Amino acid sequence: MQSLRDLSSLRHLFLSLNRCNQITGSGLANLRLYFQALTSLECLTLNFGECSQFTDLGLKNLGEGLQALTSLQEIDLNLYNFPNITDSGLNSLVQSFQNLGSLFRIRLNLSKSENSRIKKSYFD
Repeated sequence: MQSLRDLSSLRHLFLSLNRCNQITGSGLANLRLYFQALTSLECLTLNFGECSQFTDLGLKNLGEGLQALTSLQEIDLNLYNFPNITDSGLNSLVQSFQNLGSLFRIRLNLSKSENSRIKKSYFD
């Protein structure tokens, strides 16, 4: 954690965990601890495409972790091809954006796989 304190002035972060099938919902809960140290972060790109272990709990934990990013202005989330995500998980993630007062741009890639369980459109 000490090394993250050294990054408190970081303004932009790109994190790609594409096809990282070892990440679970409980693992995403740890992001909150890391995000708390990034007090100046304004732009965040997260690529979690094709992470097959992601569930609704993972999205809920991700959303809770984002709450620590009080300076965040832009977020780009690639959440494509998630077979275990439902409307409930996406709803909890989208609700977390409402608590980020400085956020003015959201880009979400929610491309579906053939066996996706997402039924609702969130930004129409």
